[in-house]
Amino acid sequence: MVEVGDRVLVVSEKVGSVTRSGVVTAVDGRPITVRWDAGSQSVFVPSAGSLQVTGHESPAGEQIAPDLRTGDGRPNGRALTSSGFCP
Repeated sequence: MVEVGDRVLVVSEKVGSVTRSGVVTAVDGRPITVRWDAGSQSVFVPSAGSLQVTGHESPAGEQIAPDLRTGDGRPNGRALTSSGFCP
């Protein structure tokens, strides 16, 4: 299950469509709202296997790698920066 702040990668099932990445801004059951890196926003229900969580953004916009989360999926506070991980 995705959470608000998760960075996601969505692979299109349609031939010729590009892979999109963005940040989840709302979750309402199955439908999720994503602010795409290209600047637009969409509400959609991802199909099985089409959505990959690649990280998490804190409110300050820092990315947190998914393997640095606590057991319940919450970030553990270590942020991914351009120079590596911050404690």
